[in-house]
Amino acid sequence: MNKTPNSLPLTLEGITQQRKEALRRVRAQRSAVEQAARALFAPPAPVSSKGEALLRAFNTGSALVDGVMLGLKLVKRVRQLL
Repeated sequence: MNKTPNSLPLTLEGITQQRKEALRRVRAQRSAVEQAARALFAPPAPVSSKGEALLRAFNTGSALVDGVMLGLKLVKRVRQLL
């Protein structure tokens, strides 16, 4: 945690002020996380050329093959453990 020196005395007003500041920081962090998640899971932009469409299809296919290979390796290792 980030510990900063408190210039306010330990009073109800000071605690209320610290709480408001902490709530503001939490809301700002939440907004940043939401924006990052939206950017990460946003649908891909529409293709502008046939070459780009071909490359996107190849990339998707290679990711699919890679996922299947990883799944097979995991199944094989789990069977060895059992």
